[in-house]
Amino acid sequence: MTLADFHDANKHLDGTKIEFASNADAAQEASVADAIVRAKLFDTFPDNVGLWDYDPTVPQEDTPALIRVIAGMLMAAQRYEKSYSEETLDGNDYAARLRAQALSMLDQIVTGQLSLDDVTYEIDAFGEAMFYPNDSTIIVDPAPVGLLAGDPDRRFEMGTVF
Repeated sequence: MTLADFHDANKHLDGTKIEFASNADAAQEASVADAIVRAKLFDTFPDNVGLWDYDPTVPQEDTPALIRVIAGMLMAAQRYEKSYSEETLDGNDYAARLRAQALSMLDQIVTGQLSLDDVTYEIDAFGEAMFYPNDSTIIVDPAPVGLLAGDPDRRFEMGTVF
């Protein structure tokens, strides 16, 4: 179950120098990209991220298009790094740019600057009644501890201006 297939990654690779031949060829890069994307988006889409797959079977669902692009970018970046690591220890500039762009896009999804426009999910958010005093299910202690209002030993009260 992966987020993207080798075609998604090949869109970011130069087919004359380097490319993925099949999903089996891309398996290692896909597993790394999946781990990064799923970990980054789990808190944002906890009910959905585990179900995404590029070739879904029930109960899985299609990977959103933007997620496929991001996973493909991470796969391509890893392949570039691996392929050119023998030539230089400095890394590959194109791979670094791909990875940085993909991670930036993930951050923008988490912060709400980018949206998954081909799917609609409810994002868990705190409701109005989740905090005291709006939540009527909270039991308030009838005998508060401390000094009561009007007690001469009490030095200040909320709203007191010094």
